Amino acid sequence: LTHIGPDQVPQILEKVKQYYEENGISAQKFEYPNYRDCKSGCVGFTKSREPFVGTKYDKGGKRKQPRILFVSLDSGKGRRFARERMAENARHWAEHVWKYNGSDRNKHWFQTHKLAWTILNAFKVEPEGIRERINSYFAHPRVASDSVITSEVRKHVTPYFAHTNSAKCSQNNNGKAQAHSRLFKNCRHYLAGELAVLAPDIIVTQGAQARNALNYALDEGSVVREIASRASSKAYAYKILEIAGKQVLWFHTYHPKNYGKFHPQQKQCWERWAMIAIDWYKKRAK
Repeated sequence: LTHIGPDQVPQILEKVKQYYEENGISAQKFEYPNYRDCKSGCVGFTKSREPFVGTKYDKGGKRKQPRILFVSLDSGKGRRFARERMAENARHWAEHVWKYNGSDRNKHWFQTHKLAWTILNAFKVEPEGIRERINSYFAHPRVASDSVITSEVRKHVTPYFAHTNSAKCSQNNNGKAQAHSRLFKNCRHYLAGELAVLAPDIIVTQGAQARNALNYALDEGSVVREIASRASSKAYAYKILEIAGKQVLWFHTYHPKNYGKFHPQQKQCWERWAMIAIDWYKKRAK
C-alpha cells in the first residue's frame, strides 16, 4: 500500500471515498445496515472494497479521451484487512502490482483492459507506435513476454479507466463464484450516487447483476435517467443516459466468465462500439 497525502489525492478519488464513508460502505468506516443479512451463513465474508480509479481517469481539465467506467459483479475475492480494500490500494495494485501471465487471457481483469483499450485506441490516446504494440499484445498475447505485456498494459491502458462492483462486499466463494443475490439487492441503491461522483462518459456493465443495478437506478427516478435507446440490431444495442445532468453512453456486456456469450459478442460488437463512442463523444462536445 502506498501512502498518499491529502494534497496528492485526486478529486474523483477523494469524492468517491467520501461518498463511501457517508453511506457506511467504506473499507475503514464500515457501518452497513444490512451487514448481518449479507454475511448470514458465510464464514469467509469480507467487508466492502472501494473502487479502482485510474490516475488518468482522475485527471482534470480538457481531455481528448472519455472516462470509461466498468460496473461489474461482486469482487469474488475480498482482502482480509481494511487497508487492503481502500481505493488507494486498489489503484496501487492495478497500476503497480498486477502482473499478466499467459493464463490470464480469458480472465475478467485482462478482458476488461482489452475492451477499455478497444475504445481508447479508437480515440488515439497514445502515439501510433505504442498503439500498434498494445494492439498486438491483445490480438496475439504470445508475441511478447508476460513481463513486457504487464509493464506496457499497466502504463498505457490501466490508468485510463475506473472499475467498481455492484455488490461491495465479498463472500469469497470457492472459485470466485458469484455472490448470493441478496448482496446485489442490498447494494443496488448505492450505485446512482456513486455514478454521479465517478462522473463517467462511458459505462460498461459486465454481467446481469451489474445491468440490474443500473436499471434499478433508472427505475428509482434518481440522478440517473434514460435519454435514448439505440439498437440497429440487438447485438449493438446501447443507451444514452443522463447522470447528474451529464450525458453518458451505456454499453452492456456479458461477464468474461460467460465464455459462450462473451467472446461472440466481443468479436461482433467491440469495434463497432468504439466507433459509436467516437461519434457520440464528438457530437456531445459540440
